[in-house]
Amino acid sequence: MSGDDGVGLPPLDETTWYSVLGLTSIATETEIRKSYMKLAKQLHPDKTKNLESAELFKIVVNAHSLL
Repeated sequence: MSGDDGVGLPPLDETTWYSVLGLTSIATETEIRKSYMKLAKQLHPDKTKNLESAELFKIVVNAHSLL
């Protein structure tokens, strides 16, 4: 085992862009930004060195840009 198995990564619900960020559709701009920043810090490829987290990071960035 390489130890690079994605353990500790937050689960993302890809049902809607809001749910990707762990929010509901009535979230405020502040809540959206706060959730995005938290996930971006956790998933940033420079921090995790994990291929799966890099893909999740792209999804989170896309969700934030669309909201």
